[in-house]
Amino acid sequence: MSRVLVADDSPFMRRMLKEILAEGGYTVIAECQNGLEAVDQYKKAQPDLVLMDYNMPQLNGIDGARNILQYDKNACIIMVTSLGSKKKIIQALRIGVKNYITKPFENHTFLSTINRVMGKKAPVVSASATDTEGDFQVIGSFLGQYLLQKGILSKEQLLHLLEVQSEVNRKIGQLAVDEAFMLPTQVETILKVQKRINKYFGQLAVQMGFMNNDQVGQLLRKQQKNYIELDEIIMRENMLPREILTKEMAQFKMLEEEDHGVFNMSWVSKHIENGFIYEAFIEQTLKLVMRLAGIFVMEGQCFFDRSSCISHGILIKMAISGDSHWSYYLSMSENLAASIAQSMIEGDEQGNYDNYDAINLEAAKEFVNIACGNAIGKLDTQGIKLEISPPVIKSTTPEEKISFQANEQVLQIPILVPEGEMELFIVGVDIFRQVKT
Repeated sequence: MSRVLVADDSPFMRRMLKEILAEGGYTVIAECQNGLEAVDQYKKAQPDLVLMDYNMPQLNGIDGARNILQYDKNACIIMVTSLGSKKKIIQALRIGVKNYITKPFENHTFLSTINRVMGKKAPVVSASATDTEGDFQVIGSFLGQYLLQKGILSKEQLLHLLEVQSEVNRKIGQLAVDEAFMLPTQVETILKVQKRINKYFGQLAVQMGFMNNDQVGQLLRKQQKNYIELDEIIMRENMLPREILTKEMAQFKMLEEEDHGVFNMSWVSKHIENGFIYEAFIEQTLKLVMRLAGIFVMEGQCFFDRSSCISHGILIKMAISGDSHWSYYLSMSENLAASIAQSMIEGDEQGNYDNYDAINLEAAKEFVNIACGNAIGKLDTQGIKLEISPPVIKSTTPEEKISFQANEQVLQIPILVPEGEMELFIVGVDIFRQVKT
């Protein structure tokens, strides 16, 4: 019997993982809602495998995994999270985590990944049922993570590649020091300020008088000219035979193209400075509705009108911080939350499940967690570093007015669905600046 500990602050996600694991022949012997509980339960239960979320209260998944590995260096831990940034993957692999799976995922590829990690300890029913070349998801992931999940790269190989890439592809602050445009202390000052306000490094450097616009432009051109993609480093390091890399690159790009969807995101970028950041969150939200609930959706006309901001029954807030600071609000009707929940968990033979209302709320909450996590993973590949806090959810009456602070700006994005209601609000202080024409 292969015994599993599941650590995730979402009861809905724990239930979903438990169902998938049971299908694969695994037995969940402990469920935890934060890293502290996971460490305690690991010592008591000594499981064969730990599935660990990242974004949890009290103690996050990385610190929880670190404490478990200090207690038992042979512990088998896999991160299962919506956050797919390279920094977090490097953190996890460095401390001894075996693999890193990004939500959402297909059940068979999820089981295939954990079977590969478990090796001979994998249940016979699971190993025989999932030894296939099924399509791995690429939402929220990048090429290196894709190759890791498929078992084509080992975690040691991926770590080496990412460290080489990080060294070669230098950040603009490092380049500024190299070119003697700035002092290391000035770079540190800007990095501290960036944690509090919505500005890029180059913008702050000019505003604070450390560099001029020409110097910033010179550094950006040098940064772009010298940037090396991961596949180039794989070839340079002779990590994979060319024919295997070519095949996997083609498959990865095909999956990326399939995931691009049919959405027209041009309005935000055309009208709002740095609008591509908000577009990533809008796009991932739309994609996830289609993927999880099987509902065709379209983006409605975006507009600014605080007086028309209403809730449709369920309201979830996610705070965004890092290179920009704002909040993501998603409002949806109960029937949409139910469709999402029913697509993710099995229920009984008729498709029903206990605690109907509570499960729907948890499904909506997990939906936002995954959508925002995927957007952050996508932006991470473009050099934008963001963090999310655990989502906050509440039930409201339909058509209830949503209140914001007087100094907050609100971008309203209607999401058009055949049945039910859904609307996205991006809210913050001084975050929307018109694009200069």
